[in-house]
Amino acid sequence: MCKLAGVTRAGFYAWVKRKPSARSLEDQRIRGLLETAHEASRGTYGAPRLHAHLKIQLQERVSYKRVVRLKNEALPAEA
Repeated sequence: MCKLAGVTRAGFYAWVKRKPSARSLEDQRIRGLLETAHEASRGTYGAPRLHAHLKIQLQERVSYKRVVRLKNEALPAEA
C-alpha cells in the first residue's frame, strides 16, 4: 500500500500516531456549535444565519467561508 501511495512505511506509521492538529480540534468544536444552532432552528438556518448566530449570540469569531465548509461537512444537504 505504501508503494502505491508513494510514502515510506515509517512515514505512514508516524501519520497514524500523530495527534489531531489544533485546527482540526477547533473545527470539531465549531461543528458542534453549528449542529446545535441548526437543530435549535429546526433545520431552517443556513450558513448566513449560522454565521450571524456564532458572531452575535456566542461571541465566536469565525470566517463565513469556514462556517460554510463546516456546515457542508456536518449537516445534511437540504432537499
